[in-house]
Amino acid sequence: MSWFEDLTPAGSTHQRVGWLARDHAFPTGPVSAAFVARLRALAVHARANQARGYHRCELCTNGPVSSAEIWARARDGTFYVAPELIVHYVEDHHYAPPEVFVTAVLDSAHLTRRRDPDLCLTCGGHLSDQIPGRWCGTCGIYYQAPLHRPRGFDDDDSR
Repeated sequence: MSWFEDLTPAGSTHQRVGWLARDHAFPTGPVSAAFVARLRALAVHARANQARGYHRCELCTNGPVSSAEIWARARDGTFYVAPELIVHYVEDHHYAPPEVFVTAVLDSAHLTRRRDPDLCLTCGGHLSDQIPGRWCGTCGIYYQAPLHRPRGFDDDDSR
C-alpha cells in the first residue's frame, strides 16, 4: 500500500486519510468510542474500491490484511478516503486521524441499516438495486449482498 500524508488530494472532491507506512511518523492519541464503533460499522457495511489483492499492516510483525477503502462524506461534500486498515491503525496503533475525518465519520452515525435500509451509510444517498448488491448513486459505494450487521451495531433505534 502506498503512503500518503493525511488530507492530500485523491481527486477533485476526495482527500486521503490514514494511509500509513512503517517509515513515516503519524499522529497518535485517544479517539472516542463512538468514532471507533462507527468506523467499524463503515468497514463492514460501506467498503469501497474492493481490490483483488490485499495489503498487510506494515506496522505489525504479522498484522491483519485488507483490500478495500472506507469513505466518509463531510457536510461540505468532501469525501475522505481511508484504507480499510484504518480501523486496525486506530485501535492497535493509536493512530489519531484528522478531526475533519472524525467529524465526517460521526456525522453519518444517524444513518442506520435498520431504520434506513435504502440509504447509503456513508453519505445518505439512495441505494439502487443491483444483483447481487446495491449501489449508491451519490458517492459510488457498492454494497455487497447480503448486508450483514456486526454484533452490537444498530441495536439502538434511538440513534
